[in-house]
Amino acid sequence: MRETQTMFSDFDIKMMKKAIRLAEKARGRTSPNPLVGAILVSGSEIIGRGYHRKAGEDHAEVVAIKDAEKRGYQVAGSTMYVTLEPCPIQGQTPPCTDLLIQKEIGRVIIGLTDPNPRVNGRGAETLRKAGIEVAAGLLEEEARRQNEIFVKHITKRMPFVAIKIAMSLDGKVATRTYDSRWISSAESRKMVHQLRNQYDCVLAGIGTVLRDDPLLTCRLDTRDRRDPVRAILDSGLKIPLDSRIVQSAGQIRTIIFTAMDADEKKKDVLKRKGVDVVEVEPDEYGLSLGHILKNLYEKGITSILVEAGPRVVTSLLRQNLFDKLLFFVAPLIIGNHGSRPLVEDLDISLVREAKGLLFNKVRRVGADIFIEAYPESKESSRVRGELPDLRETYPEPEEQRS
Repeated sequence: MRETQTMFSDFDIKMMKKAIRLAEKARGRTSPNPLVGAILVSGSEIIGRGYHRKAGEDHAEVVAIKDAEKRGYQVAGSTMYVTLEPCPIQGQTPPCTDLLIQKEIGRVIIGLTDPNPRVNGRGAETLRKAGIEVAAGLLEEEARRQNEIFVKHITKRMPFVAIKIAMSLDGKVATRTYDSRWISSAESRKMVHQLRNQYDCVLAGIGTVLRDDPLLTCRLDTRDRRDPVRAILDSGLKIPLDSRIVQSAGQIRTIIFTAMDADEKKKDVLKRKGVDVVEVEPDEYGLSLGHILKNLYEKGITSILVEAGPRVVTSLLRQNLFDKLLFFVAPLIIGNHGSRPLVEDLDISLVREAKGLLFNKVRRVGADIFIEAYPESKESSRVRGELPDLRETYPEPEEQRS
C-alpha cells in the first residue's frame, strides 16, 4: 500500500532523509544491486544504522539490526525506515523479510517499492501477513531518483546512460584546431573523476582516443577508488596499438566495438593484448548504439558515463538513448570560426521540435557551472520543481577525503 505524504510525521520524514543519506555512502559500489539505507528507531531514539555496502554483503536492514544489537539495544517493537522495500527472496543473501519477522520489528516504513518484478510489493505483503505494520511511499521520488540506475537496469534491461559534456558558455567543446584542454576548471575535472568512480563504464568514440590518447581511469586520491570498464566505439579499428588504452587493457577491462568487416588481424592482436573486441552490425547512424548498449547490459554493466565527442553525443540524442545530461559550463566564449559545437545537426526546424530538458540541479563547481538535466517527458514535467537535490551524489571536490 502506498501512503500519502500527509500520513507521515515530520519525524518520519527526518528519519527517511537520514536513511537516504546513509545509502549514498555506497554509491558506485553496489552494482548491480541498488543503494539502500536503513535507520532503526525505538521511540524517538535512533538505535541502529546501516547501508548496503557491496553486492554480496549484508543488506541495509541486516546491518542496522546488527548495529543496534551490538550496541546493546533490544530491537523488538522498533520502527525501521528503509529506502527500498525489503526483499522476500533468496539471492546472494537470505531474505531480509525473514530477519525482520524473526526480530519482531514492529513497524517498517519504506521509501520506494522495489521495481524488481520478483519483489514488487511482495516484501511489504510478507511483513504485513506476519503482523508487522507497513507503510510505503515516504519520500518516494527522492528514493527513486537515488536509485535511477537500478530502476532503469531492472525495468528496461538496459544500462543507465549519462552524457558528460564540458563546454564553453557559447556551447563549444573545442576550438577549430580541436584544442579543448582545458575548457573546464580543475574542480570540474576532479568531479569527472568522482563520476568515473561511480559509474560502471565510460564510453568514448575513436575520435576522442585519437585526439587525446586518454586513459579514462579514475585518478582520485582515495583508498576506495576504482577504474570503470572502458568501452570504445571504433568502427574502422583505427585505435593505435601503442595507445594508452590498449597498453593498459591487461589491467583495466576494455571493450572495443567495431564493424563486422574490420581488420581481422588487428582484432586478433587486440584480443591478445586483453581487449574484448565486439563486432556490431551498422544502422543508419553508424555502429548500432542500441545493440551496443544491450551488449553492455548483457556484460553486467548497469551504468554508463559517456565522455565522447559531438558525433556520438548527437547519435545518442537523435535516438533518445540517454537518461541524463551532465554539463560543465565554463566562463569562456570561443566563437564560431570552425569551432566544435557540443551537438551536430539534429534536423530541427522549429523550436517546438527541440529536445526538452528538465534542470534538476544547477550549482557552481570552481569557476564553472554544473548542470544536471533530464530529458523532459510527461513524467518529468509532472514533478517539475519538486525533484530532490541529492548533494551527496556530487559532493564538492574539496569535501572529498584523501
